[in-house]
Amino acid sequence: MKYNLLALMCFAIISCKNESKTTTQFPVVAAFDSITEIYKAEHDDFSFKIMRKSDDSLFMLDLNNEKVYNLTRKSSGSGEKYMTADGKILWLKGENFMWGTDNQTEYQGTIRSAESITMSSSESHGIYGTYVDDSYEKRNEGYDWVSVTVTPFNEHQALISVRSRIDQKKPTCSFDALANIQDTNTMSCNIDGAYIIFSFNDDKISINGNNEEDNNKLYFFCSGGGTIKGTYKKLDTPIDKTQVDNTDYIRFHSYPNGLAARITTKDKNLQISPIGLTLKDQDANIPYQGDVYNSEMDDLDANGSPEIYIYVQELKNGIPFRKVIAYSFNGTSSMTPIYMAPIEDNPELSIGYEGYDEFAVVEGSLIRRFPNAEGGIKQIQYKLTPGEAMWQLTPDKVTTY
Repeated sequence: MKYNLLALMCFAIISCKNESKTTTQFPVVAAFDSITEIYKAEHDDFSFKIMRKSDDSLFMLDLNNEKVYNLTRKSSGSGEKYMTADGKILWLKGENFMWGTDNQTEYQGTIRSAESITMSSSESHGIYGTYVDDSYEKRNEGYDWVSVTVTPFNEHQALISVRSRIDQKKPTCSFDALANIQDTNTMSCNIDGAYIIFSFNDDKISINGNNEEDNNKLYFFCSGGGTIKGTYKKLDTPIDKTQVDNTDYIRFHSYPNGLAARITTKDKNLQISPIGLTLKDQDANIPYQGDVYNSEMDDLDANGSPEIYIYVQELKNGIPFRKVIAYSFNGTSSMTPIYMAPIEDNPELSIGYEGYDEFAVVEGSLIRRFPNAEGGIKQIQYKLTPGEAMWQLTPDKVTTY
């Protein structure tokens, strides 16, 4: 299956379906602040910093377009040649550089000093951090309050997490999403049919739906008539950890047949709580390593009973390796795990695999793709099939492009 437009629009998601290109993890952008060497193109519309991860990889912070690229070293006849998963090339030769692709040079230039450059707002990436509503200042008087935390995920996306006070009662608002970075002041995502816009201005974030119908859907993420819609001010001090809900990941999925599931993670324990089953005590508790970053509900085998797909990321030497934890509803009676063999157990599938994989449910299949160390992108299409003891995610088709 070619990686068509629909697949690109549905790939690389955390609670949001969007059109992002890659999901490679990078450190907090503030780490670039101590770097004084700035590469500037002969034309003034392109400049960047680099931060080396190892001898074989580096991060590049594009100062003009507010993007961070994750590059891996490739063999070259001269200088240092690095490439992104989607084919962008950075070629360093002493104090000179070239940026583009194998077929086209987009920019070239030299190292300049930091003092000679007028820095854009992207250097500080001031949009990242924690924001709170007006009631936060009155928290010691017993007021409830809500916070919004924005952290980088990759060069195209950011994690947005809404949490509220928990020390006095159950949390009023909970929300997790991966938002597309539209420009320097705007992010967006589509979650549960609501198109949500995150706008940044003067150390504030505003959350709004695209229209009135979408605004009404923002009440779903809060209790007691509350909504995540509103404007929040950025904190310049750490948030009050004695009051805030410290649940790592929260997501509620529902299906048209009435089945639903609540997914929560805390202290490296994943809990899946099904709703609508006739059998009781069907909660699943799974210990895991790394971080849960996304989940989806779908019916890959089209049998009327949905499955839950939970994506987990674990960093190894700074490189993200990802896996799937999956469960299937068995009619309306019970819920059982789905087995997916580690890619390392399959010598053929794992050729060229060095992490940075992505998962998404696309057109009745679970799609996995990753930058192939031998060149291009490898995509594996999994189908849901019955096994002797449990359902299995079975490799169905492999494509390299």
